Amino acid sequence: MSFSAVRTSVFADGSNGGNPCPVVLDAGSLTAEQMRSLAAAWNQESVFVRDLDASENRVRIRFFVPNHEMEMCGHGMIACIAVLVERGLLDYGDIRVETELGPVVASCRERDGTLRVSLDQFRPSFADTNPPKDAVARVLNVSVDEIATELGPIRSVSTSRHKLLVPLRNAAILDQLAPDFEALWDLCDEYETTGFYPFAVSEDDEIDVEARQFPSRAGYVEDPATGVAACALAAYLTNYEVFDPKGEGERTVRIAQGRAMGKPSLLRSRVEVTNGTISTTRVIGSADIEREETVTVK
Repeated sequence: MSFSAVRTSVFADGSNGGNPCPVVLDAGSLTAEQMRSLAAAWNQESVFVRDLDASENRVRIRFFVPNHEMEMCGHGMIACIAVLVERGLLDYGDIRVETELGPVVASCRERDGTLRVSLDQFRPSFADTNPPKDAVARVLNVSVDEIATELGPIRSVSTSRHKLLVPLRNAAILDQLAPDFEALWDLCDEYETTGFYPFAVSEDDEIDVEARQFPSRAGYVEDPATGVAACALAAYLTNYEVFDPKGEGERTVRIAQGRAMGKPSLLRSRVEVTNGTISTTRVIGSADIEREETVTVK
């Protein structure tokens, strides 16, 4: 069987930046193992369009990394929506996206000739049980003093999938991280989180924080840009009032990721507070559509 795959890069901040993501069209007949094997061949998070209804502006998709399926993938969803709208298969405006985690709403608009996708996530969930500071320092190969818990605690937060948020003292420490990945994955398993998202407040006026994402047992050790983690981080920064009090209304957090990998990315996550509670989270970005290719699946 042959299928069309569109290669994209999402959240790019300049040349060679962003998170690459293949989008496989008309993938309704593929099995889970076939989808996983394609993701493994590409060694990238990959998106598969399972069903499409243009009359209702609705799409059903699944996400795979080389080692397993993911219920939700922010940059993959942005890639998929951009490809489908650019080809006229879905329309601008609100789009219903059905995932293994449940339905979410994406909104696609054109701005300055670029398709911008805003992707809703869920209200944040803050884990009650989290790994101790010394254990996190050990797997990240840093000293406990380099973890800046005065900003907020080490805590697993989810707006769709749990990520362990680890505040560091500065971006230099972040850039030099060399984790013990086997130990890091074991800690993820123990505390039921899907990856580490260490971050540092930025000294760059154009961004707010810098971050790195180390996913758990994905088939590769680091992501250049992670939409679900960016939403979790924005909720964390708002909840712990890292930049300003948790007042009513919306705020946008600008997150740089991928710089240590040579794949600079910029993510924007928006949080809305209503009656003192975080009521809405979303991530905003665009996808560069690079090329189309034909893939064959046995």
